[in-house]
Amino acid sequence: MILGLTGGIATGKSTATNFFKEKGYSVICADKIAREITEKTEILEEILKEFGNDVISEGKLNRKILREKVFIDKNKVKLLNEITHPAIIEEIKLEINKNAEESLVVLDIPLLFEGNYEFLVDKSLLIFCDENIQIERIKERDRVDTQNAMNIIKNQLSLLEKKQRADYIIENNGTKEVFYKKLNSFLDKINDLNK
Repeated sequence: MILGLTGGIATGKSTATNFFKEKGYSVICADKIAREITEKTEILEEILKEFGNDVISEGKLNRKILREKVFIDKNKVKLLNEITHPAIIEEIKLEINKNAEESLVVLDIPLLFEGNYEFLVDKSLLIFCDENIQIERIKERDRVDTQNAMNIIKNQLSLLEKKQRADYIIENNGTKEVFYKKLNSFLDKINDLNK
């Protein structure tokens, strides 16, 4: 089974990813693939052409500046996705094929629903938390103000729509220990289905 792990920014996807790795499952990280893809010369040149030279610092893509430019405008998000996503999808497919023999492979893909990438997975797991918790986590993690945090959330698909599209949903408002218990229960359920 290919499980698409998704959720809004700062909801606990990385913690869930670590959980699956600790359990010995293969995890394919779409963001890691995206970072590698944006370092390729031809993709980087396209990004520069569309978003300006100031998104480069010391010869590398400055993701913070790019994110600030992109998240204020949905059309810019769309444009960036058009530049990067075809190459990212091809790489994800290659990684999935490498792990074809495994009973469970986790694809950590934040934009699963935004990009309509459900075709890459068998089932989806949505991690979510209350928006006020999400805002505080973004502010702390990315060192941005409340408005920037809210802009990032606003440019993602609404939680309601994600919930309607997800096969499984886990809420992560509490501690890591509580979250891990929920993930363990979920894994038991998935393993029963795979028997």
